[in-house]
Amino acid sequence: SEAAAKEKLKTMTAEHHKQVSVKFVQGKQPTMYDVLACLQKYDVGTFANFCGNFGCDEDSRAAEKTYKAVLKEWQAMERMFDFTELELLNEIQ
Repeated sequence: SEAAAKEKLKTMTAEHHKQVSVKFVQGKQPTMYDVLACLQKYDVGTFANFCGNFGCDEDSRAAEKTYKAVLKEWQAMERMFDFTELELLNEIQ
């Protein structure tokens, strides 16, 4: 639920003394659940793994740029949350 997702993030970030900020672009304001569902919660592996899993061409600069952005987000998640917390976040689809 929205309230449970919000409380889970609030608790996890407080425990790690981290801040989470969300930039709203346009349209309907996303719920906390929406935000958590969009975060990269799995290790993407190598660029070759990434391309194989998502059907990207390994020679594509756009695919490499996307991979680097996703990898950066995953690394930030690893710094912010421990293994157990990431497992809990994986339940949010």
